[in-house]
Amino acid sequence: MFAIVFVTVLVLIATKTISSTNRDPISFGSERLNDFFFVKNGTVFHQFNHGTYGGTPKALFESQYKYVEQMKSSIRDWMDGATGYRQFTGPESFINPITAALEANASTINIRIAIFSHISAYPSGILSVKELVELFHQYNISVIVDGAHALGNIEINIEDIKSSVIFYVRHDHQHLYVPAPAIVDLAMIEDFESRFIWTGTRDRTPYCAILSALDYRQSLGGEERIKNYNHDLAQYGGRYLSRLWKTKILSPENMQSSITNIQLPTNNFTQCQIIVGQLYNTYNTMVSGASNIIPELGNVPCYLRLSAQIYQEKNDWHVLGALVLNLLKELIEIQAIQ
Repeated sequence: MFAIVFVTVLVLIATKTISSTNRDPISFGSERLNDFFFVKNGTVFHQFNHGTYGGTPKALFESQYKYVEQMKSSIRDWMDGATGYRQFTGPESFINPITAALEANASTINIRIAIFSHISAYPSGILSVKELVELFHQYNISVIVDGAHALGNIEINIEDIKSSVIFYVRHDHQHLYVPAPAIVDLAMIEDFESRFIWTGTRDRTPYCAILSALDYRQSLGGEERIKNYNHDLAQYGGRYLSRLWKTKILSPENMQSSITNIQLPTNNFTQCQIIVGQLYNTYNTMVSGASNIIPELGNVPCYLRLSAQIYQEKNDWHVLGALVLNLLKELIEIQAIQ
């Protein structure tokens, strides 16, 4: 059992037909590092928290600047553009605890709106959006879905939920490789945008780079190849680290995407925080900040949320596992002397 952080999200993306390639798929792993900004003067930055930093390939920034140049040179023509949509289909997850809570309080329920994530943040896990939306709809509760980690990570089907969801919000820079900020919302009510004042300083060029992000992903072999590689690597990494550290993976396998949650081999949360800092400051390795789960919700003193990506290989997870053990050993020895 583990805690789920409920949040907010949306799905919209410009329609474009991209021809498939007949050549052999581009390889994943260390060869993709130079597509991003993870190599400087021969030193590699190891990223296990994809999307927070470094999630956009270099080619996408080039695409974004092209649109900046066009916008600055012809603002009148620029503002007359149109937007299209692309649809995705989605997976299943569990809803039993929420169902039980609603049933137990059915006679006194006064909930106006429910907000939850498609993929929760800490710890990461895929939630069954379709079933949750249908459940809340039975109680006449409006729904907002936070899809921040969903697009480019799992399949999504808005058609399954649009009749009962007010908003599905997402940002494309997490897993779709679009420059940040590219936050898109799918409003299920009419005339929503006109209710808000014009924001004149907003940067709209990241939205224009969405199509280039899709082109880049297609050049790598397409959505399924990317998602399968990242999912399989996260599954492998989670199993490897949990065995090496003699701990456990927090979320069940059917709730894991390209992100996994592994308990660290210490009950001291301060030690966890120190290790996370040392990984970043000394070893050019970024993981999500150390997190814990209180005893009432599962009692996990410390865990890391780790993401797999196309620029990683199995050996990256091996190196991370050994680093954590060595840093923890050194830390315990130092604290024993003090």
